[in-house]
Amino acid sequence: MRLFSSILAGIATFAFAATASAALNVSVSADADTQALLPGQEFTLTIELSTTSAGEARGLSLRAAGWAPGDLSFVSATIPNFAGAATPNGAVFGLDLGGGVVINGLNNALTGPVDNGTDVHLFNGVTPNPTSSAGPEIFTLTLLYNGGVGSIEVGSIASFGDAYVSAIDGTTAPTTSVAYAPIPEPGTALLMGLGLAGLAAAGRRE
Repeated sequence: MRLFSSILAGIATFAFAATASAALNVSVSADADTQALLPGQEFTLTIELSTTSAGEARGLSLRAAGWAPGDLSFVSATIPNFAGAATPNGAVFGLDLGGGVVINGLNNALTGPVDNGTDVHLFNGVTPNPTSSAGPEIFTLTLLYNGGVGSIEVGSIASFGDAYVSAIDGTTAPTTSVAYAPIPEPGTALLMGLGLAGLAAAGRRE
């Protein structure tokens, strides 16, 4: 995080007045119903990032966080262009020349996903130069559900000092979230079913 913060001030000099709205768009989808999980179940989040226009990205710190200790465990993650010939730690919003070579993008300063127990830091990169692509860039994050109810915040999380730096709109901290919960117990599901049946019957009598 120090690397990102220290270079951030220098990059700010490259920002210019906004002529159109620019932003980092963060969307997340899951391969399972995250509000009906079983203890010991793994699930994968697909994180898609895109910018409003090519050439605007100057810095990005991306992480997933927010779950209570013990609720979730890190399993694995994939990072765009990881182990590429010119970008061994991964890169985003660059020009893919093929053969693992990506230029004019944000290169990841992290050597891989950093698991901190209740957050996973996926990406940290800056550049003073124009980037070549608006994305989309796809990350994946696989977690193990141990129990509990909560939510996973994904994006540039300000409370960690993360940020997205745009040459158009400056520094922002865009995020989205995914709720997680256990599958309802059979008794709870039965009671809910009986309650719905009772409401339906009452409606027919009226």
